[in-house]
Amino acid sequence: MKQIKKSLESQFTILIALVFFVVLLLVNFGSSYLLSQQAQTEITQRATILMDTLNSVRNYTTENIQSLLQDEVETTDKFMRESVPSFAATQVFSRFKELPKYVDFAYKEAALNPTNPKDKANYFESDLLQEFRKNPNRDREVSGFITQNQSNAFYISRPLKVNDVSCLQCHGNPESAPANLIRDYGDQNGFGWQVGEIVAAQTVYVPADQIYMLKRKRVRLLGYISVGVTLLSILLIKYLFGIRITQPLKKLTVLSHSIIENDSFEKISRLMEESDLKQLAQRQDELGYLIRVFKKMIDELQSRAHKLQISRKKSEQTKDKLIKENLRLYEEAQAALKQLDLIQIQLDQQKNNRD
Repeated sequence: MKQIKKSLESQFTILIALVFFVVLLLVNFGSSYLLSQQAQTEITQRATILMDTLNSVRNYTTENIQSLLQDEVETTDKFMRESVPSFAATQVFSRFKELPKYVDFAYKEAALNPTNPKDKANYFESDLLQEFRKNPNRDREVSGFITQNQSNAFYISRPLKVNDVSCLQCHGNPESAPANLIRDYGDQNGFGWQVGEIVAAQTVYVPADQIYMLKRKRVRLLGYISVGVTLLSILLIKYLFGIRITQPLKKLTVLSHSIIENDSFEKISRLMEESDLKQLAQRQDELGYLIRVFKKMIDELQSRAHKLQISRKKSEQTKDKLIKENLRLYEEAQAALKQLDLIQIQLDQQKNNRD
């Protein structure tokens, strides 16, 4: 029997492997996209919660602390920084940043003309502030990613506008500003503001590298799990395919080869018994149907062979009868010839006697 170069099982395994490979790629790309979206959503939520918390501190300071310290601000020569919303928000954030997991967070009310030089806008924040001023009616905030000091960060920035005339007491004309403010910060910065003017870009920076590193770990873990499940699935499918398809086909192949080699029907029947083809023929699928058809073909061949054998025996019997009949006729003819020879001899003797 010729060796099969490419078995059905190997071809099926390769096909299944290709299908699983494509599915694996789609799952990997899809999970990577979903985890990226999840990571960005998580970063955005962190930044938004922090921004809203600091704005709550600003609002609380404006609505409660300023009124409590108003009399003291007017009677003392010390500038009460605690009454300033931006100072309160910055101080609360500094306490927040002392926690180890928030050490890389940043908050800044960046202005082009700040009272405190620490609030001076850098190049990036200056662009944000100019964008807010050019488009005062745009959305309340902008967000995105920025690389600073070789680290990636997600930022949310909102415009800070002078909405109250009382703000001009400290940021209008230096001559009307509190003396203790001038003494602490000087008269060169943080003045000349106007009501309705956007003076600062309130910006929160949330580190993104850590979250995206966690995302990449999750993608790799999911990839490893997917590859493992895929390999196990391929092996299981290959095993089941071998049991359900390949092995019965091999048994049919052996039986077919036995028929081609003109083996006896006793041997063919024994092979059918040993290979459990009768049991496999009870399956209600295509392979079971094929085995039933194959078995029917063998039964038909066996029936025809039996009829041919009977016919051959009858033919041989008829031939024997003809041979015997011919032999009998031959013997009778020989006897008749001998009788004729005797008669001829007698006639010749009688003729000689007469002469």
